[in-house]
Amino acid sequence: MIEDTLDQLQHIQRNVLTTIVRQDQRRSSLIVTDWTVQPLSDKGIINPGGLWSLNGHARDALGTCAWSLAIKILRRPQHQQSSSDPWYWKREVDVVQSAFASKLPGPIRTPRFYRVDEHADAIWLWMERVQPFSSEPWTSQDFRRTAHDLGQWNGACLAHLGLPTEPWFARHHYLTVMKDSTAEDWAFPLNQKYLPPIIHTRHTQILAERERFSRALDGLPHTFGHLDAQYRNVLLCKGARGQRDVVLLDWADCGIAPLGAELNAFICTSSLVFGWPPAQVRELDQIVFPSYLDGLAASGWNGDAWQVRLGYVGWVALYYGRIFPGFFRYWCRPDNRSFALQQFGLAEEELYVQWLPFIEYVFECVDEAQELIATTTPS
Repeated sequence: MIEDTLDQLQHIQRNVLTTIVRQDQRRSSLIVTDWTVQPLSDKGIINPGGLWSLNGHARDALGTCAWSLAIKILRRPQHQQSSSDPWYWKREVDVVQSAFASKLPGPIRTPRFYRVDEHADAIWLWMERVQPFSSEPWTSQDFRRTAHDLGQWNGACLAHLGLPTEPWFARHHYLTVMKDSTAEDWAFPLNQKYLPPIIHTRHTQILAERERFSRALDGLPHTFGHLDAQYRNVLLCKGARGQRDVVLLDWADCGIAPLGAELNAFICTSSLVFGWPPAQVRELDQIVFPSYLDGLAASGWNGDAWQVRLGYVGWVALYYGRIFPGFFRYWCRPDNRSFALQQFGLAEEELYVQWLPFIEYVFECVDEAQELIATTTPS
C-alpha cells in the first residue's frame, strides 16, 4: 500500500501540484520544475503511513524557490460510518470543507489547507508543511507557554463560537472513543503481574460510577476543543511576522467538551508517548494547569477554577480510568512489539514498567474528581 501511494504521488499531474504550490508560496505565476516524495512521519497510530511530504522547486519571473507541502491520506473504511461515530474517519476533512477552521480564534491555528481530493479508496488532504523552530525535546517552559495558549484559545472559542452544532463534532469522547476494559484485559499476564487486586476493585468502581461522573461533566461550561493536543500534534514555530505560532495538527478528534478537558491529551497522552516522563506526570500537571487557567483568564473568562479542574480530572477518570487495563494490554502484547517500538521506542514489559506510575496518577485524578463532585455539584 505504501509503495502504491508513493507511486501515485510521484506521478501526480504537474498542473495540480503547481496550483497547490502557488497557494502555499503566495506566488501566482510559479511553475513547478521538480519534486520528491517521502514519508513525513511513522508515528500515526490510527492512520500509520498516511502522512507524506512533497519537496521541490518552482520558478517564476522573480526566480527559483524551494517549496515543501504535506499531504494526509485518509483511507476509506470498509463499512459506512455515521458522522457521530467517535472514530468518524472524515471529521478532519469536514472541518476543512466546511471552512470551520477559518472561524477559529487565536492564539492557536490550524495548518493552511489547500485542497481536498476524493479518490475511490481514500481522501487526500493537502496542507501547509509546518516547520517547528526546534527539533529539541520540549522543556517545562514549552509546556507552560503552550498550556497558556490552549487555555486562552479554549476561552476564546467559548466567547466567539458558543457551542457549535456541526453534527460531525465528537461528543462525550471520554465514554465513546475507547471501550471499557474487560476480564480478558485483566487476564493479560503483565496486568496480573503488576496490578494488585485493589486496582481491579477501583477500576470496577469507576465503571459503576460513570453515570455520576458523566452528569457532573455535562453540567460544566463546554466549548469547542481539539481534544488530541498531545505534544506530537502541537508544533511550535515562527510566524510570518516572527511571532511564536502554535499550530495544532490532526483534527480528527475535535468536538465539544468541558473547559479543562483539552489537558487530558496535553498532560496524560503527552506523558504516555514520552514527551514527558510518565513517572513525573504529577509535576507536568502542576506546571500546566495553573498556566491553562491564566490563559482562560486572558481570554476574558471569569468562571470558577474548580469547574475547569473537574473538567480535567473528571475527563481523565472516565477516559484513562476506564481503559487502562485494555490500553496497556494492547500496546504491551508480544504480537504488537514492532508497532510499539515504532511508536515509543519500547515494547512489552519494558514499556509496561515505564507506564506503570501513570496508573497511580490516574487514580489520584479519580479521587480528586469524586471530591469535587461531592462538594460542588448537586447529588
